[in-house]
Amino acid sequence: MDLRSESIRVRSERTAVFLRSTAWLACLACLMMLASRGEVRSEDTAGLVRVVKEYFDAEMLGNTERVWALLAPSSDFKRAYSYPFYSHLAKRHPVRVKNYVIEGVLEIVNNPDRKRLPMVEKVALVRVRVVLTDPDGTDTGETKVFTFLQEGGAWYKG
Repeated sequence: MDLRSESIRVRSERTAVFLRSTAWLACLACLMMLASRGEVRSEDTAGLVRVVKEYFDAEMLGNTERVWALLAPSSDFKRAYSYPFYSHLAKRHPVRVKNYVIEGVLEIVNNPDRKRLPMVEKVALVRVRVVLTDPDGTDTGETKVFTFLQEGGAWYKG
């Protein structure tokens, strides 16, 4: 197999890992909402909201080192890719967060799947209104629900 074919194969495998991870997190979010009692304790939210702000502030500034540091260590994305690859990817796709508003913490629950993600203690769903801007100045805004994970007592972007 030549180097180009191997490179394409590795990228395809990494993309598949990322897509499986994203699909799993979406399923987990659905299960959480179905099983939810709607309880969010205020003592759980302070550290979470701080990390959500840090994450989106780093995205706004284009601070790839800080964004990388705030990604969950257990995430398939972070395990599949290196920081240099992520940094290169961010430079090649220069869409940035222009601004954001945290609309609320929807849910914080204990990890419902310790077998799949043994390092994760809690899972949180956070609704954020995000405006993205691309290099030609076109803005796109949407409200999304983001998953954050607590590992070793610290919160990370899932």
